[in-house]
Amino acid sequence: MCKILKYTIVLCLLFINVSIAKVINVDNTQLKKLIKKDTLIVDIRRSSEWKDTGVIPNSVLITFFDKRGNYNLKQWHKQLLENSSYNKDIILICRSGRRTKIAADIISKNLGINVYNVTNGIKSWIQSNETLLKP
Repeated sequence: MCKILKYTIVLCLLFINVSIAKVINVDNTQLKKLIKKDTLIVDIRRSSEWKDTGVIPNSVLITFFDKRGNYNLKQWHKQLLENSSYNKDIILICRSGRRTKIAADIISKNLGINVYNVTNGIKSWIQSNETLLKP
């Protein structure tokens, strides 16, 4: 009986953690405020895209989807942990916001991380003439 209770408590805690996580859509104005608060920016595009457009300064570059649209959440999360010191909330950015919306839902539901989704992606950042760096 004691084992069952322990497992039930663990499962409840895991469920609570995951269910609390949320996806928050942000625009460039909100993104700039989050950057000032040192919220981690993760650019999930592929390396060829980073080279074509540049990246937002201090972004962590970790591709989420391959060219075929496949992903490995466990491997991506491992890279996130190895390449950053995030403290719960992250910002995801891609080209237009489509991939980050999908990835944000996957990440928040499975990892219990609050995710800010840059709705119009790097395209909007470029159109606003914001600072970009070559990776």
